[in-house]
This record gives sequence, C-alpha cells and structure tokens, in this order.
Amino acid sequence: MTTHANNFSVDIIIPSHNRAGFICQALDSILWQTIKPARAIVIDDGSTDNTRNLVASYLPLFQQKGIVLSYIFQNKRGVSSARNLGIAHSTSAYILFLDSDDMIRPTYISEFMKFYSNNPADIAYTSLEIIDDKGNVVKNHPELKDFENHQQNIFNDLLRDNLFIRNAAQVLFPRRIIANGLRFDESLTYAEDLDFLLKIAANNSFVFLNNELFLYRLHASNVCRDKTYVFRESIRFYKLWIDRGAGQSITNLWGKYLLYRIILRFPHLDFYKIADASLADLKYKMALFPRFSGNIIWNSVWSFADYAWRSIVTGSFVKDVRRYIYTRKKYFK
Repeated sequence: MTTHANNFSVDIIIPSHNRAGFICQALDSILWQTIKPARAIVIDDGSTDNTRNLVASYLPLFQQKGIVLSYIFQNKRGVSSARNLGIAHSTSAYILFLDSDDMIRPTYISEFMKFYSNNPADIAYTSLEIIDDKGNVVKNHPELKDFENHQQNIFNDLLRDNLFIRNAAQVLFPRRIIANGLRFDESLTYAEDLDFLLKIAANNSFVFLNNELFLYRLHASNVCRDKTYVFRESIRFYKLWIDRGAGQSITNLWGKYLLYRIILRFPHLDFYKIADASLADLKYKMALFPRFSGNIIWNSVWSFADYAWRSIVTGSFVKDVRRYIYTRKKYFK
C-alpha cells in the first residue's frame, strides 16, 4: 500500500555521473520508504554508462508506489549544476539531495516528518552510517563523529569540524530555505555541500535527529580519496570563506589555509597524516591560548614542523624527504 503524508510532500534530487554500479541501490532505498516521496528526479550529469536504461527500468516500480520518477540528461557540468537543475524541476515542500552512490534508511522521510510536524521553524539533520562498495556497514570508522554535540547555531562548528554533516543528504531541506534563490555554488568542485550548508546555517538553527538515517558510501572512486585534489580544492574553499568573513572561525580557517599551502609546496611528500595531527594540535593551542591565536603564520608553521619532526623520529619522514630530493634532482636540474 502506498503511503503519503498529508501536506508533507518530498522531492528527492539524485545527481549522477557514471554511477550505474550504485544507482539501483539508491533508487531501491527510495522505494523502501514507509512514507513515499512525491517524486524522484534523476539528473544525469553527462554519464556515458548504462544509467539511462537502468533508470528507465525503474519507471514501472515507481508508478506502482505512486512516485513520479523523472530522468533529465545534461552535458557534464558538475554535481552542483545537477542539483540546481533538480531544484528548478522540484515543487514539493521538502527537498532531499541524495547522491546516486548513497542510500537512505526506510524510515528517513517518516522520521523527518515527525520532527517537522512539531518544529516547523528549525532544520533537522541526521547522523549517518558508512557503507562499503558492497553496501555493508563499516562499524567504528575513524571518520564518524560525535553528532549530537552540534546543535542550534552550528555555523562556527561547521567551519571548524565539518565532518558531523559531511553530506547534504543528512538534511531534509524545507523549501522555504531556497525560496530566496539559494543554490549550490557551481564554481566549487569540492565542499559544495558544506558551502551550501554554511549559507543556511548563518541564519537558521539546526536540531539533531538521533537516528542513523543516511548511508554514506566510501569506495575507490570517491573524490575524497584523492588527497592532493582535496588539499588543493580545500585551499580554494577556505580562501572563499575567509574573503566572505567567517566570524569566530576566521582564525581556524587561516590556520588550515596556510597549512594546506605549505603541504602543496611539497607534492611528493605524504603529509596527510602530519596535516591531520597539525590541525588538531593547532585547534587545541588556539582554544587554550586565545590571546596568541592572532599569530596565524607562526601557529600553523610551528604545528606542522612539530609533527613533521615527530615523523622524522619514527623514520617514515626520512624516506619521503629522500624521495623528494631525488625527484627534484631528476626533474628540476
């Protein structure tokens, strides 16, 4: 039996680029909803695989459930463009942005419906579980965060530690949020979710739903697996928000910005773990000694050098330095 909520219509926007191996699981998770969405809108962002035919095969299944399934193709313009096109074709009171390699739990819509029925002025977000390429839940993953510590005015928390809302699908967005023309920044190719959330968090309060309703998939082709790309695009993102003005988090952003600039000056060194440790140490020092946090360059360089030295002691850093010197001699004579 098809169940829809009165006055609680949901459109699910699914951007996709060459995700034929995963998109069926995303569509299945929509069909399993105990409260059905009004429509699912697949925006094919220039796929060259079998995405079109796979989506077409789901049309009868969605019709049986009373859900409108739309397929729209565009030449490749990026995930932000695809989401914005989906917004233009949506009409429901609530919008979910679900990536085509991720999934949602069967009670996703119903749990959000319960919340919004009693709290129309707030915005809710849920926690997540991480799944692998086969859909198996990965327990105790190091990237999972303490979600419930971030509520109400979360703008500064998002800038300091954005992993507690790491994907737009953790939020079911009320349409009123985008009524003023708010859209995803199509110039960003990384952290576009975070940029979108920050714009909303600047003027809205968030409440945590203590349910793991979203399934975030980690697999070999995730953008976040390319660390050089992540560092480079993170620099663009941090500089963007430094220029916009980041309030209490401006110090932390400058620290990250300069630290990542240092890292990219040494492209042949594996500084990812050092960077993680440096940022944690930098955050701790700035919280402990706020009067000294103004000297951003000194704090950033010192934290980085400190953890680089610890790596030298363990021996792993020496190999990287030798490799870097060899490469410089070979290619920059």
